Amino acid sequence: MELMRDKIKENIIDKLTTGIAVLGVAIIYLLGAISTSFIGAYLLHIIYDR
Repeated sequence: MELMRDKIKENIIDKLTTGIAVLGVAIIYLLGAISTSFIGAYLLHIIYDR
């Protein structure tokens, strides 16, 4: 019975860490995409203003 509880706890921790990792990657990806689009828009603005 104790073994089962430990297994379940490990499983939950594994799922949590996986979820956190996925969220972190998604947030970093979104931030990168947003900053890239901002930089691109800024550069286009500079190029077309001349």
